[in-house]
Amino acid sequence: MDGLTLTISIILCAVLVTLLALTFLPFYARWSAYRHSALIRIDLPTRLEKTVSARLMARDRGAGIGGLVFLVAAIIITSAGNGLNGDPTLSFWFVTGAAIVGTSVGTAVAALVGRPDVASDTTRVARSGVAAVADYLVPLELIGARVVVVLSVVATVVTAVLAGSVDSVFPISFFTALGAASLVFFEVASRRIVDVSQPAGSTGELVWDDAVRASSLRDLLVAPLILGTYSLIVVVAALLSDTVDPDAETVNSALGIGAPLLIIAVSLYSRASRPQRYFITRLWPDLRWSDTADTVTDAA
Repeated sequence: MDGLTLTISIILCAVLVTLLALTFLPFYARWSAYRHSALIRIDLPTRLEKTVSARLMARDRGAGIGGLVFLVAAIIITSAGNGLNGDPTLSFWFVTGAAIVGTSVGTAVAALVGRPDVASDTTRVARSGVAAVADYLVPLELIGARVVVVLSVVATVVTAVLAGSVDSVFPISFFTALGAASLVFFEVASRRIVDVSQPAGSTGELVWDDAVRASSLRDLLVAPLILGTYSLIVVVAALLSDTVDPDAETVNSALGIGAPLLIIAVSLYSRASRPQRYFITRLWPDLRWSDTADTVTDAA
């Protein structure tokens, strides 16, 4: 394993282990819950603090465990040098991509288990209509991820045809396949998550269940979006460089310039549009402060 990949692997391991450790600290759980409340601008009643905190920590814990498992597997594969031609850039992105996919898988597992329960003698609240995946995710993100992955697959096929064989562009096709697989996983897991029942004893509980669900779905969408975009950048750069060699300098330059620009664009988009609040517009357009507020505590 080259020095760059080893360094990135150590950093990723440290980040994931730290994230996992933080989920067991009460103050971090409480901070995360109220931070999410401020982000989506919905009041978090005192009576729901413990439940919401526990579900957010379960999500983060699942992401941390999944990321670590996939990262370790990627490190083992990279150390063996299977199909990566000893290229530091490819090894770096392979390890990073594996960690991203792992966090998505872990998030999905956490979202499908340990659902909240409501006592049988408690009045239950339910919405009038049936929610869909599209109600929780901004169209630009949901459709964008699908389009990027499809374009990367098409571009990879064109590159393989020009190269004369798939083996000659194995690293590129591998990342494209990983992005496509992560999209398929998202499509299946997201529908399973949305189909899970939402037992709630109040409007506030139902709204916050939607909030946690929307957060999990957005985390799941990260893998196909990032991997699809990465694959598309690599393939297009290879085609424009008059060679299908994934080790070409043009490809590495495109990654060096494209990755930071993509991160900046996503950060600006998130700050400007607040996609985390999209589910409120679709599912709770008439939501009032009193629907989620803890009236007894607030009055006191």
